[in-house]
Amino acid sequence: MQLPLLRVLALGIMGIVTPFGTGPSPVYHGSGHLPRGLWWKLGALSGTVFFAVYLPVTPPWMSIVGHR
Repeated sequence: MQLPLLRVLALGIMGIVTPFGTGPSPVYHGSGHLPRGLWWKLGALSGTVFFAVYLPVTPPWMSIVGHR
């Protein structure tokens, strides 16, 4: 159970923050739809929001699911 949660954390934070974090990200970045500076600003904002939600939700969820 811990491994999937760790993978979600890595995908959510690293996949959002950088233009090369996940498979589709280079395609979006290469299209030129978002300027580089805006990409990093939105990535930082998204990563912060994801982290702020992940921290308070994970401990209660682990106790509900039956963290052993």
